[in-house]
Amino acid sequence: MQRELCGTFSKKKHGGDMRGAKEKSAGAKDWCGEGVRCAGIALVLFALPVLAHAQTPAAGRAGGYVPDFAQIATYVFVMLGPVKILGPFATMTRGMEGKSLRRLALIGIVVSLITLVAAATIGVSTLGKWRISQGALQLAGGAIIFLVALKPILAQFSPQTPVPVEVEKKPAPLVPMKQLLRALVFPTIVTPQGLALIILIVAAYPAVEGDMALAVGAVMVLNLMIMLFARLILKTPGLGFALMIFGNVLGVLQVALGVQFIIGALRVSGILPPLG
Repeated sequence: MQRELCGTFSKKKHGGDMRGAKEKSAGAKDWCGEGVRCAGIALVLFALPVLAHAQTPAAGRAGGYVPDFAQIATYVFVMLGPVKILGPFATMTRGMEGKSLRRLALIGIVVSLITLVAAATIGVSTLGKWRISQGALQLAGGAIIFLVALKPILAQFSPQTPVPVEVEKKPAPLVPMKQLLRALVFPTIVTPQGLALIILIVAAYPAVEGDMALAVGAVMVLNLMIMLFARLILKTPGLGFALMIFGNVLGVLQVALGVQFIIGALRVSGILPPLG
């Protein structure tokens, strides 16, 4: 009798463990599948304008220096890339369910793409109506990129107030989804220097709009994947420290890029002599 009871209990326990493992496996598959679907949707959303622009010939390319796709992609990655998104996104989604996290990430990317397209269209149109010169536009864009990139670098040298351990362990307060979405889109994904860069390049070099659209679309898909796997990335030993170093390098590159735009604006305006 005792053996039968022990056998029955063992079977029930084993069956419960198997069901739990199957549920976890199914949940992981659903999570990965939804992540892939989110990335696919974001890619399709931005691929449509890129394909439409590809039908337009690039005959209007102005003479002189024109950035190629590799340079544009590098600029966009530095200004709008995922390194600056990982930490803030993990903080604002702490304690959030996986389904809500994925929904926030996908909607944030879609709204960010719409915001970038609208800002570029309105910005370029307004510049033409106001008859702002290329030198003035380049100088303003360089100043924005320089000042915004310099702020986090200087903040590292300011005294830091230690946070008590009991405060760090407290769960994040519940924040409405609309407020989280607003904070995620601007200025976390759509940064001021990113907006300045897109308006500057599209206004100065209209023939590279297709390259800009493709670069922004690729970076946004990368941003989406980083947000979907943010918790897994931050749990990887040593990866957070490596990303912090990489972020500091990108910050220095942004400062240098801002200075380069300012020098180029001074050359275009005739204040500095042209090269060569």
